[in-house]
Amino acid sequence: MLEYLAILLVFSLILTAILSLLKKYIPLSPRIIYGTVGISFILGAFFPVTITTLSPAVVMAVYFGLIVIIAVALGYAESRIFLNTSSATLLDNVLEPENSAEIPVDDYDSSEEETADSPVHMTANEHHEDEIGIDISAGHQEFGYTNCPEDVISTGENIPAEEEELTPEPELSSNRAQQVTAEPVSPRDIAAAEAAAEAGDTCRDEDQTSHGQENNESSEDITDKTTFPVTINDFISAGFKARTTGDLIGAVKYFMAAFQMNREQHMSTTLALEICTVYQGLGQYFQAMLILKSVIEQENFISEPDLRQKINERLIYLDILAELLKITKMPQAPYSKIPDIIKIKANLEKDKKLIELNQGGGIN
Repeated sequence: MLEYLAILLVFSLILTAILSLLKKYIPLSPRIIYGTVGISFILGAFFPVTITTLSPAVVMAVYFGLIVIIAVALGYAESRIFLNTSSATLLDNVLEPENSAEIPVDDYDSSEEETADSPVHMTANEHHEDEIGIDISAGHQEFGYTNCPEDVISTGENIPAEEEELTPEPELSSNRAQQVTAEPVSPRDIAAAEAAAEAGDTCRDEDQTSHGQENNESSEDITDKTTFPVTINDFISAGFKARTTGDLIGAVKYFMAAFQMNREQHMSTTLALEICTVYQGLGQYFQAMLILKSVIEQENFISEPDLRQKINERLIYLDILAELLKITKMPQAPYSKIPDIIKIKANLEKDKKLIELNQGGGIN
């Protein structure tokens, strides 16, 4: 019995050495090696019983055959588990944003969303009855207009300088009256005093006139140097300029102002798509869908089927993309930071849904 246990231990050590050597060429984990050795010990417990009934060669063949089969089964199971784990880890790494340190999802500032959704105020002007103003007090520094006073920008009128009060004090006037009644005054003194008073009034009027002209010139210079968008084309140009410089919030404001002023369906559709694109750049996909829905729900406004289909396709794509971003735990990631695999998945799902809608009766 002792000899049998010694032989069994030697076989186990040899098997462990062989598996350790094979580990360099075959990716075997330590669990497979030690599991196989443990199984060999379990099979070795039945070795004395089988050797009494069968020949030693058959017993050794069965013994090693069972060990090899069990080792192969363990290796296959381990490889399947490894492949599933590796694919899941790789997918998680791909779906992470490329620069998560630059734009963390948790540090998303909702003030941008509130700023982007702020309504555009309508201001009345003597030259334009319904002129669009976009929070000018907050937009001076935002778009480079830093040297313009608010009063000049908001009204465009010149504020005249305050006139100095020229009424004499009561005490002085009463003292002068007492002096006039107490002391006699010659006609020559009265004429000289009147001449001096007229000369002083003339000088004061000239100073006020020159001061008012200087104020007018300075205000005219300021209004000439500072230009503001007043027409639809001006707002569209300002929106594209802000978008080119990276000021997406300013681009939304300008495009929204042009969108509210416009009443032509092709231009409104184009502006709605532009606003939607800017919202995608900000990571605000819900607002992007809202602006498109506000256009598509006006049945009498957009009568061409092609335009309606184009907006519907963008709505379906944004809806699917928002769902995928929620699943990947990055719902507010800017569109430029979304991995290409998610965009491809959203496009495939959009095409699939469009086919289903067309088969069911088409897109309304």
